[in-house]
Amino acid sequence: MSEEYQVTMSYNNETTVTLESATNNQVATSYNVAQSIEDLGNVDTSALDKTGSTTNNYVMVYDATAQGYKFVNPDAVLYANLFGNLVDYENIKEFCNLRKIPLIEDAAQSMGAIYKKIPSGKLGDISIFSFDPMKNLPSFGTGGMVLTDSDKHYKNIISLRRHGFGMKYEYGYNSLISEDHCNQLLFLFGKFKSLQKKRKQIASWYFELLPDLNFIRQEETTGIFHKTTISSYHKLVLLADKRRDLQKQLESHGIETKIHYKRTLDSNNFGRYPNAERLCSNAISLPIYPFLKEEEVEYICKTIKLFYGV
Repeated sequence: MSEEYQVTMSYNNETTVTLESATNNQVATSYNVAQSIEDLGNVDTSALDKTGSTTNNYVMVYDATAQGYKFVNPDAVLYANLFGNLVDYENIKEFCNLRKIPLIEDAAQSMGAIYKKIPSGKLGDISIFSFDPMKNLPSFGTGGMVLTDSDKHYKNIISLRRHGFGMKYEYGYNSLISEDHCNQLLFLFGKFKSLQKKRKQIASWYFELLPDLNFIRQEETTGIFHKTTISSYHKLVLLADKRRDLQKQLESHGIETKIHYKRTLDSNNFGRYPNAERLCSNAISLPIYPFLKEEEVEYICKTIKLFYGV
């Protein structure tokens, strides 16, 4: 395939897998076999007709230009651990194994997270970390890391990061991180566990002081996520009613917040992803940097309670 896709997961009977094309203005969604193809209107089944495959081997793509659907067999799945919370990895891995395609873990926000005792960064055939200044392990400038156990992928990545040298590629990048940034990151890495403990403690203060509010949080005592699955606490996101008014209230009390994120990846097709759109309408990120003091968290929570009258 010439198309490049990004993948996100969604639950609550919305879609199982969604893909957004970076090149052809397409959005893909898993096909619910209980729903007939005829119900969807304009559907291109040529890929199925040529191979004799079933819908279980393909994902369905909505082509916004053609105003219709078609089936494609993806080359890979790329998923992101949003806000540092780990998704249902085993479900995605099974999807990839059945199709014999690689799984790429976007762990930019989840360094320090753990999925059933497996650290984030080890949950993909290829995994990536970010050292952006806003991440849990920040660089003074920027940078990142690619992790893989594949010798083939390793050699390709080493070549691509420096102008394609040593390989057959006619292209590449200048993606070498400077030595001074490496030294700074190594210094911080020695303090990473203690900084992560502080983030977890700060999150627990919020949860204890605002028990009736709806946070996006990782830990569950039942189901696919349990106590052995731990967030990196990259962001602390509250799903808030009257979000804009709440943000103004907090700002007037000297409390900075952010909106992550204002729009879905496929914002041109509003109404297609109600769960993601609801999150974009209600999510507000509260302060959670590891040097927050307990009395500061108490002040933030008191201001939120005052807004909601609780």
